[in-house]
Amino acid sequence: MNPAVADQLITLNHQFYQDFGGSFASTRKRIQPGVKKILKTIISDGIWMDMGCGSGNFAAAWREQLFDGTYVGIDFSTELLKEAVAAVAVDGALPENILFFQADLTKNEWMQAFRNQPFDGVVSFATLHHIPGEALQRQFLQQALTLLKPGKPFILSVWQFQNSEKMLKRVIPWDQFGINEADVDSGDVMLDWRADESGKTGRRGYRYVHLFNPERLRKLAEETGFTIVDEFTSDGASGDLALYLTMRKR
Repeated sequence: MNPAVADQLITLNHQFYQDFGGSFASTRKRIQPGVKKILKTIISDGIWMDMGCGSGNFAAAWREQLFDGTYVGIDFSTELLKEAVAAVAVDGALPENILFFQADLTKNEWMQAFRNQPFDGVVSFATLHHIPGEALQRQFLQQALTLLKPGKPFILSVWQFQNSEKMLKRVIPWDQFGINEADVDSGDVMLDWRADESGKTGRRGYRYVHLFNPERLRKLAEETGFTIVDEFTSDGASGDLALYLTMRKR
């Protein structure tokens, strides 16, 4: 991918979540079936990192399970982090074992704060597909690997929007953003999002999304230093709107 275009797409996604963070969070008040499965089968006591924690749905579910440990959520969006704090606060204050940090996951600087804190597990739900270009996607996976103790799990989900006719209808041509299709990667699209599903308010936002081929995603993870231990699809009306991978640090 053209690096200048990658920067443009990152900026566009950042702007979307700042402009629509509150209304977007209002449509994401429950955790997905795939995340519920992960909570029941893999998440355990210990120190966990959530890369791209968004509005705090997973944090709230983690808290309700009464795990013995610490949850750390990272997101770039101050608007979504406000929603996350509200989702888990007790009498207006965060529990001592839940922490949120604002950081840009497409950069490496934020990792310095955790250089002496290995994690028992890392999760990242519906985040990697918003990161443009193979170089930054590999960097993201490397960040997760670096955070983990050896042998510990990383659970990742990405959209499979090709399985939804509704989402396919929201693909917007690149030329509407002044971007040449030759400067993006295969599988890259722009999707529109409507604060009002009826379209009556006229408020629309746009997000960059990458459609990961499962084989390619497995290859990237394995080349980074992970061993894949499980894979399944879940979510959406058809049960296949997201791909989940569970892997462990070698």
